[in-house]
Amino acid sequence: MQTNNKHLTALKAGDLMSREVVTIRQGMSMWEAADLLIKNQVSGAPIVDGNGKCVGVLSAADFMRAAREDADACRGSGSTPAACS
Repeated sequence: MQTNNKHLTALKAGDLMSREVVTIRQGMSMWEAADLLIKNQVSGAPIVDGNGKCVGVLSAADFMRAAREDADACRGSGSTPAACS
């Protein structure tokens, strides 16, 4: 990462971007995707199809939203959290 000692407000996205990008295959399980993000210490990555074309982005916020939806569904079902997992 080359910042040229610029003040943060003078930087462009390209000045801070990662050049070696971790990608997630579209068919990868969420467990595998989470493991990949953790191992690479990143909070998100592009999702690529079988041809390597970017089809979306998966971020930590997506995991949090999914966990929240699962918890809400579990609460609404009347089951205990252990029974929902």
